[in-house]
Amino acid sequence: MKNDTRKLSTEEQEIKHWVIGGDPRQHGFDFGLWIRQIVANLILERFGVELSPSGVGKTLHRLGLTPQKLLRRAYERDKEAVQEWAQSTSDPHR
Repeated sequence: MKNDTRKLSTEEQEIKHWVIGGDPRQHGFDFGLWIRQIVANLILERFGVELSPSGVGKTLHRLGLTPQKLLRRAYERDKEAVQEWAQSTSDPHR
């Protein structure tokens, strides 16, 4: 039963908890980011409801969840060095 989002109304808070509360690896997936296909697979596995990726997108939107872009930044970033660099590039007398 494709795109039957009405059947999910009682389970929607659980779906929201999955996405906000962790990552897909905690549910047995190999990928650490929530993509619509992973959510669709989990909904099918847990609730027996088959949703297309667009149906999952509509469900997530209804739950107030929006797509997020990855942050690309070095973990070992030195905040003081970044500030110093930013000041030196914006100060024409330096």
